[in-house]
Amino acid sequence: MANQVGSAYGKISIYSSGVKSGVDSAVKNIGTLEQKAIQLGATMQSVGKTMTAAITIPLALIGKQAIHRESGQFVRVVLTN
Repeated sequence: MANQVGSAYGKISIYSSGVKSGVDSAVKNIGTLEQKAIQLGATMQSVGKTMTAAITIPLALIGKQAIHRESGQFVRVVLTN
């Protein structure tokens, strides 16, 4: 059987303000990251709209004109032969 030599009682406190400030900082940084992602998304949408207006639409119109012109040539060739 074991003998009891003594007992001790105490209070342990943990200094947690460093952890709290670290968590607060992480939350703040996540919020900032979210705002930057939203801004990036808006910028990418703007670039996409500009590219559509400046590149895609003119290319589609050029293609349409080329097809229309060539189809007219084909009709003339068929009708003259």
